[in-house]
Amino acid sequence: MIRLYTAKHCAPCHDITDLVKQGKVQNGDKVELIDIETDDGFAEFMPLVEEEGSAIPIAYKDGKVCKVTIEDDVVCFSCPG
Repeated sequence: MIRLYTAKHCAPCHDITDLVKQGKVQNGDKVELIDIETDDGFAEFMPLVEEEGSAIPIAYKDGKVCKVTIEDDVVCFSCPG
């Protein structure tokens, strides 16, 4: 499963979040959306910030950072491994 960290104040997150909610994800990857503006989401995101920086949207799979892009109205995740 891919964990995608987003926030309401993040403009690029809106398009990605909308497409994920519509099921428009390459390869049918399962995606868990995590809002970093919630207490739980923020607590989970903070340790990641120390390792990778604070840019969102950011996605992880198996503890590794994935590149997130939109191609032809489909969210694509390029994950290591």
